[in-house]
Amino acid sequence: MVDTLAALFHTPGYQIVLAACLIAGLVRGFSGFGTGMILIPVIAAFYSPQVAVALVFVIDSTIALPVVLPEFRRVEWRSLLPALFGFLVSLPLGIAVLKYGDPVGLRWAVAAVILLSVIILWSGWRYLGPRGAKIAFGVGGLSGLAGGACGLPGPPVIIYWMASRLEAIAVRANTMVYLYLGDLAMGVGMFAAGILTLDTVIMAIGTMPFYLAGLLAGARLFDRASEAAYRRIAFLIILTAALTSLPLFDGLLR
Repeated sequence: MVDTLAALFHTPGYQIVLAACLIAGLVRGFSGFGTGMILIPVIAAFYSPQVAVALVFVIDSTIALPVVLPEFRRVEWRSLLPALFGFLVSLPLGIAVLKYGDPVGLRWAVAAVILLSVIILWSGWRYLGPRGAKIAFGVGGLSGLAGGACGLPGPPVIIYWMASRLEAIAVRANTMVYLYLGDLAMGVGMFAAGILTLDTVIMAIGTMPFYLAGLLAGARLFDRASEAAYRRIAFLIILTAALTSLPLFDGLLR
């Protein structure tokens, strides 16, 4: 494992992934979301969507735990539980798409999901319709499909909660806890589908110190910035990662 990691650290693509992990950790600790939206397109550009989704799962499900645990007491469970149930129902279909789908097509899908999500959130649009259990279940269903297929369970629920009238601290708690529980479910599904491999785990181990450093720094910044500021910063970083990692720029990146 040591030799494999040493070889990876000398690979330009992996070095960019490490830098992206530092930035993703900063955004996740700061805003409660953004890990997958930043890392999935970057990692997929150098490896594959399957490796990207599995790698993000390993990173986020281990390193994020100390930051996520305190958020459980701030969660608004009435909206989170139906969404989580919808996620679990649709997740297997999403994982099937990830396993058998075309890698380039999946990368375009990742970019499209991210760009659409950023546009909606940055525009300030707010969903003013009903917010009962059925709506939350449907949002969770979209999240499970996007999570399994693209490694991006966040956008549907982020749009749903950030467009609500919940305070920033509740939105952050809901998002962090939901994404963590979703990560655990995705890990089980990817292991059963043969997508989660030992090589991916080794790659993830090398990225963990970088992601953790960003995560802790971001968590400290959250207490010092305004709600509007942290959303603008997160959106700008996510948008940059999505645009620069489009398959259109593969010749430049490689």
